[in-house]
Amino acid sequence: MGKKNQKNNENTTLSSKHDEMIRHFKLQKSKINEYNDNIALLTAELNLITNNINELNENNQFVSVSLISHKDKLINSIKLLKSNILKLESNIDEMNYYFKVGTLIHSYYDNLNQQ
Repeated sequence: MGKKNQKNNENTTLSSKHDEMIRHFKLQKSKINEYNDNIALLTAELNLITNNINELNENNQFVSVSLISHKDKLINSIKLLKSNILKLESNIDEMNYYFKVGTLIHSYYDNLNQQ
């Protein structure tokens, strides 16, 4: 393969990789509604379990470790989903990506425009 063809393949690879990352960020942002729906479902389940635990406590009945453990898992899942939403809405991963490769991408497209 000649040097010119090799250079074009490298450029295409950089461009396609960049496009892949942009699609990835858009796909992740499209999941925000799904995450919010999951939070609503998990919160409803958490409220049921919390009410169940409160009733058991009020009646001086045994609260199982598995019930408490399940409640903790729900709380952690909700926190994780909220964190993911905040991260997506704040564009943290996307900004980090551009911070790391912005100069390279800028130079790449400048070189393409000069050809």
